[in-house]
Amino acid sequence: MNSHKLSLRSAIFINLNIILGAGIFINSTKLVHHLGPWGALSYAVVGILLLPLILAMAQLVKIHKGGSFYDYAAGIHPFAGFMSQWCYFVGKLAACALSIHIFVSLMQALFVPLKNFSTLTLDSSIVLFFMLLNMLNLRINKSIQISFFALKMIPILCIIIFGIFYFSPYYLIDTALDINQLFVTIPFALYAFTGFEATCSLINTLENPETNGPKAILYSYGLSVLIAVTFQTLVYILIGPQLHGSDTFLTLFPLAFKAIFSGTSMQHYGVILMHTAIACSALGAAYSIMFSNSWNLYTLAGKGFKQNAPALWLSQNNVPYVCILTEVFIILCYLWYTQGAQVPLQQTNILALVITFTFSVVGLFWYSLKNRGSELYLSIFATISCMLLLAFLVKNYMHYQMLPSYPFVFLVSIGVFIFLTHFKQHQRT
Repeated sequence: MNSHKLSLRSAIFINLNIILGAGIFINSTKLVHHLGPWGALSYAVVGILLLPLILAMAQLVKIHKGGSFYDYAAGIHPFAGFMSQWCYFVGKLAACALSIHIFVSLMQALFVPLKNFSTLTLDSSIVLFFMLLNMLNLRINKSIQISFFALKMIPILCIIIFGIFYFSPYYLIDTALDINQLFVTIPFALYAFTGFEATCSLINTLENPETNGPKAILYSYGLSVLIAVTFQTLVYILIGPQLHGSDTFLTLFPLAFKAIFSGTSMQHYGVILMHTAIACSALGAAYSIMFSNSWNLYTLAGKGFKQNAPALWLSQNNVPYVCILTEVFIILCYLWYTQGAQVPLQQTNILALVITFTFSVVGLFWYSLKNRGSELYLSIFATISCMLLLAFLVKNYMHYQMLPSYPFVFLVSIGVFIFLTHFKQHQRT
């Protein structure tokens, strides 16, 4: 047995670490505001919708031997492959910007002197600091990843344990489900699971990948949905309607610990511990996105630019410095345009992912037609899932009376211009 191969248990742990992020914390008040005790239903609906998409992505990883989003869609046309990976690259950075803003907001809540500084100035400082670390090729090793996962689980387990202990059906009585509001919240719930696409790339690193690959993806995704549903349900049971008047997740744990430890020192120190854990987890997620996402642009450049232009982008530390500088510019654009607002950054990230996933599963459909593959029906169901997610996202935009973020539209336009002027036809093999 190859000692460098991942066991099924290790793969499930890594998948959980990738999927479970700060989304379930920042969504808590939004879901209560829209759906009350039915907020957890959003996670259950997304869990069902994403299932065929996850299976389709796993098939694409096998077919293309890992590959990239460009490879998944390029079978349709090189433009489809380019836009698939370009949208993923620019849209994923909206999630990075939001994670950094979450960290800074929590730090300002914990350390009063930081409130004397502009939040956006602190956000920008973190981005520039991350840029320097990336230039040095400093990656987060396995032990740090485990630490981030442990920190992430502290507030989740805290809500689950105390929610079970203080369980009461009182808050769940006489509250009707508003279907329209459910549709509005689907993109928020989807944001909580963004990152599942990265787990598909683990298939080729597993022991017995043909058997353990699908198991690792399905088990970890199922556990993630179960944790999210349980967390949101118990959040409402624990502090219920008190969250209705809140417009920020920063009130979640102060209200929860007030209900549990009212009048004791644990109320104060418990909030500090929870916010510190979430802040560190968000910071780790932001750095991981920034570190790994730069290679998406580097890979894309390698598909289409003439001669060896991408090789010239590597520094002496073997990092794609041009890609990192591009990331910094995009993240700063998102932060300063949205002022770090949760909804537009989430919407931008989800819009980009839905575009990428749609191109990818249509690429699987095209591959199945050409090769008479068995993935045809799976690709059809996955495409339907993408269309439904897009419809829910439009519903979300209509509810908040927003249009897609101007920076994202501008960046997509730049991508079209790059393809038309510099990108060569990808030679299919």
